[in-house]
Amino acid sequence: MTGDRISFDVKDRFYHSIGKAASEYIRLMNGEKIEIVDAVIYPTEEQVPNLFKNLGNEIEIVIFGGGTSVTDGLT
Repeated sequence: MTGDRISFDVKDRFYHSIGKAASEYIRLMNGEKIEIVDAVIYPTEEQVPNLFKNLGNEIEIVIFGGGTSVTDGLT
């Protein structure tokens, strides 16, 4: 995987470390400690199976979806 598909940028890491649900924003506003991921990987569709095969037992892989507040959202 090339360097342009891996980000160590603090903004990317923070954005991908929290969800978008109201309960998570409340945690942030209450000053609760949030664990930030070490890196964000933007794999191609073909690279995904290899990530799990080669790294799945060595690192924690957190799947990031669309980043929406479908569950736990405000109405």
